[in-house]
Amino acid sequence: MFRNHHNKLSVAGFAILPAVALLWLGQFIAMLMWDGTYLPDTMYISDLGARECEVLYDATMPRAVCSPGHIFYIIGFQLAGILLLLSATALRGLGVDHKGAASKKPPYRGALISAFGLATVGICLVLNAMLDVGDSVIIHHLCFGIGCAALWVVMLSNAVISLRYQPLLKQPSQPLLNKTQAIITLIILAISVAGYLLFVFSPPPASYGLYQHIAVDSGAVWMLLFASVLIKLSRTKASSASTHA
Repeated sequence: MFRNHHNKLSVAGFAILPAVALLWLGQFIAMLMWDGTYLPDTMYISDLGARECEVLYDATMPRAVCSPGHIFYIIGFQLAGILLLLSATALRGLGVDHKGAASKKPPYRGALISAFGLATVGICLVLNAMLDVGDSVIIHHLCFGIGCAALWVVMLSNAVISLRYQPLLKQPSQPLLNKTQAIITLIILAISVAGYLLFVFSPPPASYGLYQHIAVDSGAVWMLLFASVLIKLSRTKASSASTHA
């Protein structure tokens, strides 16, 4: 689908940027249109997608939701999920050979696991948007947890690969992240995991919405970092290709 390595990196990076933008924009518009005042420290992210005004009950706390702008949340999440699937498709091309099997000497280590992780996040976003939170609170929580875990795997694997990489050994595959980016990744990962654990284990009453935003938005910030890394690598690869042409 994407023939050259720099094209694959470019598509993967440029697909992530609007995905994150749409993820936030859909939420922001729905917040502005909320009937009353949306309290991010109390309300859950998925509450913005509620099709009807009602009181939701789950394992944490009951809350009244009324989101007239839910269509913007839904569209934002669906498009973001599709764009992440596009990014995952491009990254997968970096990790497989011409037969579609996992390459023994891919140009970049971590590309394949990044592809599967981002694809999982994308699917979770699409499912989150398709299903009304009023009818499927548990499924929304599962999508939230699985999506976070998938992104954590992407972050951790790329960070570990980078920190263990020895350039002097002239290994055939290089990491997607450099050492500094790997350290930043681990810091953001710790913040995201802490937010999720606080969301799951804090006894009521607690700032569940705030903890959920910490877990999700820190991951979204990292995806922006990851996108910039992919775009920079694509430009470096393109420059190298034009030099040797």
